Amino acid sequence: ANSGNNSVGMRVSSNNEAFLITPELSDFNSSKRVSFWLNSPIASGLNVGTILDPDDISTFEPYRNVTMSGGIGSQWREIHVDFENYTGDANHVAFRVSGGYALSLIDDFTYQDSPSCITPIDSETIAYATEALIDWTSLGNAESWDIEYGIEGFAQGTGVVVNTTSKPFLLQGLDSETTYDFYIRSQCSNDENSEWSYSSQFTMACPALVADYAYDFEDGYGGEFYNCWEILGSGYITQDGNTAASVGALKIENSVDGAIVTPELSELNSSKRIKFWLKNVDGESNLVIGTLSNQNDMSTFTPYQTISSLDLIEGEWKQIIINFENYTGNDRFIAFNQVQVDSYAEFYIDEFVYQNTPDCLEPVDVEVIAITDTT
Repeated sequence: ANSGNNSVGMRVSSNNEAFLITPELSDFNSSKRVSFWLNSPIASGLNVGTILDPDDISTFEPYRNVTMSGGIGSQWREIHVDFENYTGDANHVAFRVSGGYALSLIDDFTYQDSPSCITPIDSETIAYATEALIDWTSLGNAESWDIEYGIEGFAQGTGVVVNTTSKPFLLQGLDSETTYDFYIRSQCSNDENSEWSYSSQFTMACPALVADYAYDFEDGYGGEFYNCWEILGSGYITQDGNTAASVGALKIENSVDGAIVTPELSELNSSKRIKFWLKNVDGESNLVIGTLSNQNDMSTFTPYQTISSLDLIEGEWKQIIINFENYTGNDRFIAFNQVQVDSYAEFYIDEFVYQNTPDCLEPVDVEVIAITDTT
């Protein structure tokens, strides 16, 4: 229990669901909130919503999802759910836990009017090498927001506080490969502040790669690839390099589509290019090279150029050069996205280079078309 001796436990297994439903709340409307203390010893997703008929769970309408995991689930936290955007006719609030195996404990429930200045919820972060883009859901009549941040574990009140009138907000001047905590509160009219949100956290990415950069995938499992590149599918370092002396190369093999994403690339623009050696084996597939704004989110992927395995001689290495002269975006990452035609087709990549495009380009696809005694 959070206080006293008892709390309500909601446990499910085998993809079942459990409901906890309040008594009738006769004056329930969009000006109300429910508050409760939550503890999830087993990482759980708790849906808080409304139910029109307490005897019919099909009338449940989820309103907000509350997730507690990553080491904080087994701690008691007070949760506020403000129904500011609710437009229905239900007079009961319901809690739903579902999943393969989940446990949530609820204690000290209160039903009350929402405050005039409401704490932001549902913060999200995209972390780069030295910057972090923070977004959140604002409720109530906030006119601006305060963000307090600092190195993981800092005491609130000792961090850096910034104020912004717009969101998302970009924190700058951060240290790469460092974990930060942050809090957000609303600033409302008449100099009124909301409570601070609970602590959220993000970890900065590896240092951005600066042109001219080269990587040969030969540093193994403790090296840069596994620490700084992002694997969205099946990709790993193998010993089948593009030369006899090479002891490492990147292998991409997926029974479905999958991608490998570079670390952040500094100043990715139309003056840049990438070079790499490529080989395909075991069937037909396409390698789509494109850019992302978020290293681990393929929904931000924008294709730029496609290489078909039909343009390669199977089992033989070929150097690929991709000039980004027509690129006009603001993304920071490049992805190699394998789109299969034949199941279990594979691509190998070696000797990746990110560089400024030279003013005078080298010849490509050189062929000998005729041989004589002297030429």
